[in-house]
Amino acid sequence: MSRTLLLCFIHGFKGNDDTFREFPDDLKRVVTKQLPDHRVESIVYPKYETKGELAEATEAFLAWLKEQVMEVRKSTVEKPWPPKDREVCVILVAHSMGQASTTTPSHPPKH
Repeated sequence: MSRTLLLCFIHGFKGNDDTFREFPDDLKRVVTKQLPDHRVESIVYPKYETKGELAEATEAFLAWLKEQVMEVRKSTVEKPWPPKDREVCVILVAHSMGQASTTTPSHPPKH
């Protein structure tokens, strides 16, 4: 099954778009060679605010990621909506606090 793999890089606090340097492109090349039937794209989350609630950073990241996925779907899938298939897969590559801002629940359970 051919699909798009979206490699999404998110840096830690105080990082920026250049934190990963050439690594996103290098990884994209390696994955493309290993999975020649797939379309591989690489994106880097832009610099974000490092103050305030972690849940706010998570919400902002999720909104940005959804937008990126929809852009990929619009350019590669015949019916981009609703996204109930596995045409676009996201692989998160996070460094330091970038990991925390992608995995922290935006609506934590109440005890």
